[in-house]
Amino acid sequence: MAKSSAAAQEKSQYHHFIPRFILRNYSHPGEPTTDSRNSKNRVKQRGNRKNGPRAREPVLYGINLSGEEPTITETTVAKTFGMMDMYCGLDMSAKRHQVEEQLSVLESRAGEIISTIRKAFEAGKDDVWMTRTQRDTLRKFLFIMKYRGSRFHRRYFHENAEDYNEDDRERMLKYMKEKGIEKPIDVWLDNIKAILDLKMDYQMGWMDKLRKRIYPDDAEWCINNIQGFYMAIVTPNNKEEEFLLTQNAYSIFEGASTLKPSPVTGKLEVSAYTEFHLFAPIAPRLLIVLRSFILPVPEQDCANTLETRELFLKAVTAPHVNPEEAGMFLRDLPITKALNSYSKLVAGKLVPINGGPTGMHDRFCFRFFPISEVHVQKINKVMLDESHAIDLIVFSNKAATVKTLGKYLAGQSVLPSEISRVRAIMKLQQAGKLLAATLPASQTPDLPQDILREENIPKDKVHALFLENEKAKNLYSKLSGKQLDEKDFDQARGLLYMRIKTDTITRGLSESKREESRKEFLREFVYGDKFPAQVIWIYVKRIRFMKHGGTMINAQNMLEDSVLSGKYLYGTEDIIAASRDSIRKEDFSRLMFHAAANGSLIAKPLWGLVSELTLDDNGMRRLHEEKELVLGDQGSICDCGILRLEEAAKAARRKIIKNNLQAVPRSPLDNIFTEDEKIELITREFVQGYKAEGIGEKLVESAELERALFDVVYPLFGSRQKGVENEREEVEDSEGDSGCLVQ
Repeated sequence: MAKSSAAAQEKSQYHHFIPRFILRNYSHPGEPTTDSRNSKNRVKQRGNRKNGPRAREPVLYGINLSGEEPTITETTVAKTFGMMDMYCGLDMSAKRHQVEEQLSVLESRAGEIISTIRKAFEAGKDDVWMTRTQRDTLRKFLFIMKYRGSRFHRRYFHENAEDYNEDDRERMLKYMKEKGIEKPIDVWLDNIKAILDLKMDYQMGWMDKLRKRIYPDDAEWCINNIQGFYMAIVTPNNKEEEFLLTQNAYSIFEGASTLKPSPVTGKLEVSAYTEFHLFAPIAPRLLIVLRSFILPVPEQDCANTLETRELFLKAVTAPHVNPEEAGMFLRDLPITKALNSYSKLVAGKLVPINGGPTGMHDRFCFRFFPISEVHVQKINKVMLDESHAIDLIVFSNKAATVKTLGKYLAGQSVLPSEISRVRAIMKLQQAGKLLAATLPASQTPDLPQDILREENIPKDKVHALFLENEKAKNLYSKLSGKQLDEKDFDQARGLLYMRIKTDTITRGLSESKREESRKEFLREFVYGDKFPAQVIWIYVKRIRFMKHGGTMINAQNMLEDSVLSGKYLYGTEDIIAASRDSIRKEDFSRLMFHAAANGSLIAKPLWGLVSELTLDDNGMRRLHEEKELVLGDQGSICDCGILRLEEAAKAARRKIIKNNLQAVPRSPLDNIFTEDEKIELITREFVQGYKAEGIGEKLVESAELERALFDVVYPLFGSRQKGVENEREEVEDSEGDSGCLVQ
């Protein structure tokens, strides 16, 4: 019995990241099924209900953006905006269940408060009063909504600490070591639990308690979210307007962010990040706004404080690319701080009464601020601008949504550079047409003429080459487990665009800083698991096309392909890709990248030591090139990702060091290598073609893979001087022969 009970407790659960009580405010009753009163039919309906709603079950209108084409959907409240086992902490099941229970309590309390707000609004009241406890509960709920969103789930959900790869990596790993925590997700769960446990006192002692209790960076973020913003409630003054509810609505902000290269490392970093407004849609015509205290607060600012606030605003916006525009988008939103029971308005200013705040008995008055259509559409624009990263937009009123989409699309005078954002705009354009077709002609607002057609987007000619090549399609399917997916090609284009922009942004820095920035890009986006293997495979091919003049950034700041020669579709990376099952997952993309990169260098007619070394400037240049090829960023053969080869290489390395073989003179060029480099080169020589002891089999079973490893990725210094013509022909075949694409 105990075992059965435990199994039931561990059963997978669907967790909403936007609670049902909010979704129900956007819902309408589902259509009743035919003959629903007949008991036999009811039994049959229950049996067939896997994918459909019960009769009259609350459902939501939505724009589904997950496919190649958008669709207008109706989904149940029970299965919208959630994911399976969001808080699954693997071996932390006890804490997970505790967190789930505490979240349920917080949601229940927040649900009651939001229900009170909605009922007051629907009753025609101008405002709603809350106790300090209710206000603090709502603020805590709004922060948790942001903190438990899918973005933070992706950030923290790792099997081990080494997989954590955010910009606070060093601080996070130090914190985990100090606390004895092994997995980043356990930090996340512990932080959530601590915030849920937190008692917020009006003397603000809770802030120091939080700083001591949870990961410091997240503690400061939580404190700033609650103390650095004030809360207001807005509603459209036009009854035909409404707020959209997007999948990431509680996680996005209106503000500014700026990317610049670090003057120390050359790495591309977020140099300035300023949130001015956060949003929380709670009903189609009700939205909670959190406004930063950086912006003016009329009822609180006297001449001196207003001047100070303006100076602070200038200071925080100065690092942005266009500081004069930062903070202006919604600055005129007509909202103010809540009134309260311990102060009153005198000549437009809040003046303390009754001795000031007293604690839990304090009360706060939140007015329902009517806002213009312009402000409603600006808020919806912020939501729609971020729709490229989501699958679903929920709405209540079809006509209002068609109007919103029309206003948004009409304002797209400048298209974004990222293909994903361009495609999102196209989907919204198509969704507007689909919705308009469901409305009577009298309710259909005018939609703008097509602002964007498929023909306006530069064609992905790499994708076109794949469509024409069966071997390429087969290897793609082997890597991805699916048929050609245009999204993978879009991601590869986006990755190349980012790589080009990294060079553009770092222009003016020293070459060493720029090179470090390029290496950081590889570590961040190529070597790890941020992108699927097939995306990196396509990306390295795109680099080769670009180096042969096949790709450029056009006048519209978009990546555009010219005529691409089919021979550049092929490369040594195809051999690595075909051998994926033999290579450790975490090393696969790195190996594939360097197979392509070194293959391109080797294919150059006069790169490195392909002929006798001359003692002149040209000879020194070729010497440097050869060393770059052989001992570049590909790393050691001891870390090649092929287990049996690694073990043999490590054993050989130990033997070399033990016998001090690196000290034995081998070449007149010995002085150009460090001791570690000599050991690496001797190790490669030892294991190339080596057969495992007692087995008689080669360490690398595939002759093609062995050639790719030792002739391209981990070559020996000067090896191409021996039999130059034959060996160069073999390598060049891997650059321009369709036979390299292994089926």
